[in-house]
Amino acid sequence: MEDRSVAAGQTPKALQERPELDERLLPYWETFWTLHPSRPIGMNVGAIPVRDILEYLRLTGLTTDSELRRGIRLVNALDSEWREWNEKNSK
Repeated sequence: MEDRSVAAGQTPKALQERPELDERLLPYWETFWTLHPSRPIGMNVGAIPVRDILEYLRLTGLTTDSELRRGIRLVNALDSEWREWNEKNSK
């Protein structure tokens, strides 16, 4: 989207005002968006399974218990915020 707006010479307000993400958080952000489609969907949109988060974090090179616990906590926090946003906006 950003490439298209730059090519068109117009940058949407949402892109102009977006927050900068600390690059130390990028692995968790990428993990969340990569696993986003794997969440269970039934009557409600479920959380991304912890086993999927753990497996993906290991693939990114995170291996220590503290790194993995932090990763699970951060991805779960992103997921929780997204599910809350989705619930409010899907009505």
